[in-house]
Amino acid sequence: MALALVGVPAGAQAGEGACPTLRPNSGFEWQFQQGVDFDLCRARSTSGQPLFFGMYLGFAANFHPQADARREKGVVGGYDVEWYRTGSKDPAFGYGREALFNLPRGSNGPAPEVHVWIYAITAEQLAGVMRILENVRFNGTF
Repeated sequence: MALALVGVPAGAQAGEGACPTLRPNSGFEWQFQQGVDFDLCRARSTSGQPLFFGMYLGFAANFHPQADARREKGVVGGYDVEWYRTGSKDPAFGYGREALFNLPRGSNGPAPEVHVWIYAITAEQLAGVMRILENVRFNGTF
């Protein structure tokens, strides 16, 4: 997914609040891209660590978990999720997870889908990002 993204400071809310709020001391800031009917939020480490995570918020996520994929329970922004183990095209990122869930339905349409992905080099990095994602707050503006 090679996309040109615009950097957004950690305290700012990209795209009129489309990206979930990260805790100020998370060590990440969002890069935001708005699509025709979706928002894409990619987190960039403010310390230059080689790991990343991101979120798609929209109505047609391109992630369809395999029925036999290994999974584990987790939380993203207060929502219970199932993390599916995944791999990266870059072999340096040996730890990957993806989740797919819905936000509550808005008053004017269907419930938005959220596809979250994480790629990390170590298990400790993966666990750290999962803790960060537990504490994001969705802004309810999609």
